[in-house]
Amino acid sequence: MTGFFRTLSGGALNQRRIAEMGFGRDPGGAIQTSIFFILFYLYLWFCLDLHLIYYSAGMIAPFPVFFRGEAFFQQFIYYPGGPVEYFAAFLAQFFYYSWTAALLVTLQAGLLCLCTGCFLNAIHVPRLRCLRFIIPIFLLILCSQYIYYFAATTSISAALLFLCLYLKITPPSRGESSDGKTAASVGRGRSIQAASVFLILSILLYYIAGGAYLFFAVLCAISELIRRRYFHMFLFLVSAVMVPYVQGVLIFSVNPANAYTASLPAFWKAFYSDNLLSLYTLVYSICIITLIILLVLMRWYLFRHDPTRKKNTGTGTDYRSTSDSSAGKFIPGRRVEIYKWVVHSLLLYVIAGAAAFFFHHINSKRENQLTVHYYACRRMWPQLLDTAGRKADIHVVNVINRALFYTGKLGSEMFLHPQHSDALLITGQDGDFMFWSVFDTPLDLGLVNLAQRNFSECLESYGEHPLFLKRLALIAMVKRDIGAAKIYLGALTKTLFHADWAREYLARLQVDPELLTDDRIQHLRSVCLQFEFPDIYIPGEMIYAQLITENRKNQMAFEYLMTSYLLGRQPEKLVEYIGRMEEFNDIPLPRHYQEAICICDYINSKPIDLAGYGIDPHIKNQLFDCNRLISQYGGNKEAAIHAVYKGHGDSYFFYYLYGFSGAKR
Repeated sequence: MTGFFRTLSGGALNQRRIAEMGFGRDPGGAIQTSIFFILFYLYLWFCLDLHLIYYSAGMIAPFPVFFRGEAFFQQFIYYPGGPVEYFAAFLAQFFYYSWTAALLVTLQAGLLCLCTGCFLNAIHVPRLRCLRFIIPIFLLILCSQYIYYFAATTSISAALLFLCLYLKITPPSRGESSDGKTAASVGRGRSIQAASVFLILSILLYYIAGGAYLFFAVLCAISELIRRRYFHMFLFLVSAVMVPYVQGVLIFSVNPANAYTASLPAFWKAFYSDNLLSLYTLVYSICIITLIILLVLMRWYLFRHDPTRKKNTGTGTDYRSTSDSSAGKFIPGRRVEIYKWVVHSLLLYVIAGAAAFFFHHINSKRENQLTVHYYACRRMWPQLLDTAGRKADIHVVNVINRALFYTGKLGSEMFLHPQHSDALLITGQDGDFMFWSVFDTPLDLGLVNLAQRNFSECLESYGEHPLFLKRLALIAMVKRDIGAAKIYLGALTKTLFHADWAREYLARLQVDPELLTDDRIQHLRSVCLQFEFPDIYIPGEMIYAQLITENRKNQMAFEYLMTSYLLGRQPEKLVEYIGRMEEFNDIPLPRHYQEAICICDYINSKPIDLAGYGIDPHIKNQLFDCNRLISQYGGNKEAAIHAVYKGHGDSYFFYYLYGFSGAKR
């Protein structure tokens, strides 16, 4: 290690010595880039949870599905951009794990950085080599918002790879000097060769990557502008318009809008969703701004290197040598260059880190929602409750209540969290299927048909994601629809990470079609609602009451009925069901039920049959303390809100008085 730093700082060692150590002609750039992507990967792995993108299944941005087999592959070979979409769908499945997701994004960002650097080197702009980090930083920003456009990133990677291939096959003409200046006109043979290579690559790339071909054509035109082959530049810009039209519209019969935007985030698709429209606006705004900056810098470069400009004879400066100078490179033996390299590297890392942390911070609410959604999908109830914050929308409140039920805390800690009377059961009648984990609640309650309808809608809206297929397969087995179950399970056997689960159930169905040994299937069958409600709005209380009428042991339906009375501030109705508590294996009377009983006793002053249950004296004292605090403010409960919140913000007393909860959390 000591020898390495001596190598960097010592003046005796030359470039060949550095190259022999494996760092090439620019060891500083290689070290800088390596450190950047090591930090890039560590940030994605440890600071973000990219597997949340997989479990979101289309909540934020479209998530591609992938199945093994020829039938699925054939769907992608009959339109431009299909091959890259197929490959992107395959790569997307590795977002199932956080570390593989971080590795995949890092590799794609590294490839984009490498190709961009190759392009900048080919057009002889060493001072602009820092631009190669723009796309990786942009990907870092997207990932910090838990957004990733798989097809777009993969297709742009393909376009840049083809760009590097074009630049490699068609070097500057013989009449050009090494720094890109044209000393003579381009020969006819070399001109035909360049046009032929571009045409072949254009046909291949457009079929493979679709709309990303536009990036390839524009960047090739820029390279020809630098090489001063203006006819080629004009030809390539025209091809950017003509190739998608001829190959896409005329040959493949693709819709014109799709012909130019295939595999890319498209505005015309986003007008149906305000969320997508804002995301696509961000994507294209950054791309357009980057392109404008690049064009301005190119124009500046051409002006500085105009051969008609007079050389500075006083200083002996020759602009012809600047492009091959040490500009932008780390040269051993120069301490000033070392300091510049350190400063530039630190500036790069600070900019990238600041951008990532800024966008991560402003989207912390989205991360919280996705994390809660992930824990709900995995039925990780304690972790869900630890993650849920003070500010939660109706969908998060729904899964919080389900987590409270499964941890035995619904009747005792529900007012630690924000509550909403409409959050207990979300039926999907409003057509909002984005936060789809809420539809597990009807399934657990026994509303199997409602859950099946909602997950089928999700399948239509977001694609055949394995998480939807698993739920629909489970519902089909509960309903003894073995044929449908085998269809869903058969599809799951072709996925990458859910095939074992599907094969296990297929094997069990062969031996035991009734699945008598499967506890969850048998439980769901026992609570399954037989009565069919009409397809109109039905109050949740009626649904819960019907569920416990058909199965008195449906504890979830019972607790949800009691909770609905608490949220509706109807403690007198809750009291009527206290006698049913003994049917659930001697469950103690929850705290909030006792608080509701105390309120009824205080308001009505009538004896209440507690069916053998007792009231904790401490809870009675809390009621008296609430009354005392309000009395101190002349009976004005609004004036006493802070005093009541301070001592009783997590109680039903506070919710009953003020209509909201979650203050204590």
